[in-house]
Amino acid sequence: MIGIGRALLADPDWANKVGSDKATDIVRCICCNEGCVDNVLNRSFIACVVNPENGFEETRFIMPAQMKKNVVVVGGGPAGLEAARVAAKKGHSVTLFETATELGGQLHIAAVPPRKNEIRRAIEDLVHAVHTQGVTLKLGQTANIQSILALEPYAVIVAVGASSFIPPIPGIDGKNVYDAWQVLAGKYKVSGRVAVIGGGVVGCETAEYLATQGCKVSIIEMRDQIGSDISVTVLPSMLENYKAYGVEQYTGYMVTSINSGEVSCEDKNGSIAQIPYDYVVIASGARPVVFDTEALSVKGIEVVQVGDCCEVADISYATKSAYDAANAL
Repeated sequence: MIGIGRALLADPDWANKVGSDKATDIVRCICCNEGCVDNVLNRSFIACVVNPENGFEETRFIMPAQMKKNVVVVGGGPAGLEAARVAAKKGHSVTLFETATELGGQLHIAAVPPRKNEIRRAIEDLVHAVHTQGVTLKLGQTANIQSILALEPYAVIVAVGASSFIPPIPGIDGKNVYDAWQVLAGKYKVSGRVAVIGGGVVGCETAEYLATQGCKVSIIEMRDQIGSDISVTVLPSMLENYKAYGVEQYTGYMVTSINSGEVSCEDKNGSIAQIPYDYVVIASGARPVVFDTEALSVKGIEVVQVGDCCEVADISYATKSAYDAANAL
C-alpha cells in the first residue's frame, strides 16, 4: 500500500505520471501547509499554493487557444513562470524575459530559512514545466519596449515582482545596516548581535535563520505580536526555536532612529528602548516594481500585471493571478 496525502493536492495526476514513466513532470508538494492543513484548521476548503486548480476544478482548467498568439512574459519569478507555463500549454508561442541569469525570483531567498528548503521544488518544477512546454527563455536580458515590440506580441504579461521596502528611518543608511533579502541571498554576512526591524514573515524567518547561524537576535515589531501572518502550523515551531536560541522580541515598538551601536525605539506609551547591535537587518515589507507599459497599450497590445507587481502578497496569489491571466488569452 502506498499512502499519498498533500502530494495529491499539488498534483492529482501523481500516480498516473508515475505509471506512465513521467515522474519528472510531477508538480511536487512544497510542505508549506498554507493551502491545505491551515485551511482545514481555519474551516476553509482545501486548496494548494502550487496548484491553482485545486479547489477550483469547476472554474479553473486550461482550455486550448482557438488561435495561436505571440505572448511575452516579463519576469521569471513564480508568477512569470506560471503565466508562461499556462500560456504555452494553451498553444501560444511564449517568450519570457528575465533580468537575472536564473529563474525563480524571490523563491530562492524564501527557501533559505529553517523548514523552507522544500520551496526549491517549486522553482525546479516550474522551470521544468516551461522547458517542457517550449517557452523561449531570454535570461540575463532586461525587457524593454523595443525588445518586446520586436516580437510582435498579442499580449504582454508583466510579472516583475516587488522590491524590498527601506523605510525612512534616521541612520538607516549607516554602517552595518543591511536588507533582509540581501542577507538571505548571501550577499552580506552578519554576526554577533543582530537587530531585525520588522516582525512579519520575512523578518521572523530571517531572525530564526540568523539565530540558527549563531547570532544573538532581537526582533522589533510595531504590531502587538510578531508573525501574525505566518502559518498557524508553522508559528509554534518557530517560537520554540526563538526560545531555544534566545531570540528577544520587542513588540509594539516603533524604531525612531538607528544610532552607532544602538537602535532606538519607542512604544505607544512613550517607553523608550535602546537595543544594542553589531548589525541591523531591515525587513519592513515590499513594494511593487513599476514597469511602464503605456507604449504597449497605445499600440493596442493587451497588457496584464500579475503577482507582486500587481499586489504584494504570497506565492499562492502569484500562481493564481498568473494562471488566470494566461488562461484568459
